[in-house]
Amino acid sequence: MKVMRHIVIATVFVFALYAVMYATAAHAHELPKGAKPLADSQKCAKCHQTIYDEWRASMHANSSIHSDSAHAAIYKAFVSDMEKMGKKGTYHCASCHMPMAANLKELIAGNANPDPKNPMELEGTGCAFCHRIEKVIEGKSWNEYKLKGAETYGTANAATVGKAPHKTFGSKLFLDGSLCLGCHGRLVNPHQIPVCSMKEEGQGNCVSCHMEKTDGAPATGSARNTHSGHSLFGGHNEDTLKKAASLEATVTGGVEGKTLNITVKNEISHVFPSTMPLRMAFIKVVYYDASDKTGSGDSKDNATNQCSTGCRSDKAVWSNFKDNPMEDKNAVFMKSFKAGDKTGVPAWRAEGVDFDTRLKAGESRLLSYPIPKEGVSRIEITLNYRLFPPQASDALGIPKDNVNDNVTVVARKEFLIGYR
Repeated sequence: MKVMRHIVIATVFVFALYAVMYATAAHAHELPKGAKPLADSQKCAKCHQTIYDEWRASMHANSSIHSDSAHAAIYKAFVSDMEKMGKKGTYHCASCHMPMAANLKELIAGNANPDPKNPMELEGTGCAFCHRIEKVIEGKSWNEYKLKGAETYGTANAATVGKAPHKTFGSKLFLDGSLCLGCHGRLVNPHQIPVCSMKEEGQGNCVSCHMEKTDGAPATGSARNTHSGHSLFGGHNEDTLKKAASLEATVTGGVEGKTLNITVKNEISHVFPSTMPLRMAFIKVVYYDASDKTGSGDSKDNATNQCSTGCRSDKAVWSNFKDNPMEDKNAVFMKSFKAGDKTGVPAWRAEGVDFDTRLKAGESRLLSYPIPKEGVSRIEITLNYRLFPPQASDALGIPKDNVNDNVTVVARKEFLIGYR
């Protein structure tokens, strides 16, 4: 529980990090003199309705403090902590969570507060912002963007240049996913410890997984029948998570004793879970009693003894943890920080990593558990994912809305092993 308490504190200071480090910097994305204001995304819907609808339901559209309840709760906790320390609670998070705001520099510097009545703040990360990016500007501690001065949108399809009703430029940034790395690429603390950074975690081509080709024309009048999906699915999407990692399990041994062997594999090109330090994945193992009662329609593969449609017996007799996944730390995949001899410290104080049990790209990890000689008929193994550990949600007041507190089952295996 001590580890989890520190991790909860770390969540708050992931956001406090921005203000403590950069309160006087007030950087914002570079716009040339005379640049046109960023247009609201609703204007794009006139010609790009399908893409707009996908974006509108995405986390990009709902990235601001006004739309993401977890982000709002953490920001509120951060401001409270800053006040206790006699500091101003700036909203540097706006750089990526609210980049459409006209007063972005003031928000970052703490000279303005988020305003839910400001429509451009409600945009989150909108169409015009991403499609006016000309260059990613790499910084020592975090990245920013150089934007075009007019409504001249970048596109991955150079063949459309000159055919759209607005000025269009082909850009390789939209082909290889490097566009995404202005926000997702790098954030380090004053000790140069990565807090969340795809650059260190392995990135691959963001577009290939997070913007897969989707049915539907990209624009009114287009001859194409597919487009790059703008739902931008990630950790909030069950189907995306199920592609991210796989689970295999076998039972070995004989009359002298058997062992459950579980192999978890990261199937993606960056760490799992990725980026946000408090993302958590964990294995849960449950042994059930020998009553061997199965539900109607249940069956098993006689060759492997694995359940094919879900086998059920009445009573759980053992689990690798009871209430908190951290009871079996070896089965938890996440990241925590340290400073000196203190572990689980806030991210902004981190001088190093206490533990990082996340799976690297392509990595497989083996977990083994002994099986009692008697009283076990069925074994159930699940690989699970949470956006936030439950203790973090409680401590920060993150609403329990079946999203922030949801446990997504990424993969499942079941065995009938019979009486012994």
